[in-house]
Amino acid sequence: MVNLPEIRSSNGQIATALPGLVAVFVGATSGIGEATLIEFARHARQPLVYFVGRSQEAGDRIQAECRRLKPQRVPPPIPSAAIRTIHL
Repeated sequence: MVNLPEIRSSNGQIATALPGLVAVFVGATSGIGEATLIEFARHARQPLVYFVGRSQEAGDRIQAECRRLKPQRVPPPIPSAAIRTIHL
């Protein structure tokens, strides 16, 4: 199992090793999804983040936090009602 200091060290290298990452987070308005999104935004250099969640209020709050961390790179949250599933 990887220990926490190794994880933190690896996360610290994201900003210099992988600029311009694009990420999509589903279920990102609470819990692990929210925490992961915030940490990704904090560590990544020039990330572009899209996220989906059930709570518009939480989505707005998370968007504001991400904009504080990276002002130009966070589109508005995608409401779950806008997501459609297609069975092929």
